[in-house]
Amino acid sequence: MDEIGKYVFLWKDYLPIIRLLLKKVERENQEFTVDEFKFQRIGMRGKAGYGFNIVLVNGKNENNIKGVAVARDLLFAIKENPELYAWLKTQSVKIWMGKDFKLHLDKIPVKVTVAAETAAA
Repeated sequence: MDEIGKYVFLWKDYLPIIRLLLKKVERENQEFTVDEFKFQRIGMRGKAGYGFNIVLVNGKNENNIKGVAVARDLLFAIKENPELYAWLKTQSVKIWMGKDFKLHLDKIPVKVTVAAETAAA
């Protein structure tokens, strides 16, 4: 099992960029490349790689990331930033990274249900 918190300091270094790009995600999805070697110095993940998905709806994680230290530590770093976390509580976003070390920030479209439309009318 992965050591809890070993990627937190690395994600905290990226938080200013993540915060800026998350605010731009309203207009279009964003992505940037993180430093592969910084991740590898912390821990080699072998075939498992560093890829992950975090789905946040109103600031709440909607998928299981317990076994993925890279994702879990990013979410921890985000929650430790009061301004960023408060903003995310009003948003629905997917944060994911593939094997190419590109961090993607995608807006999740709000699903409007018939019941919600009727209640608003």
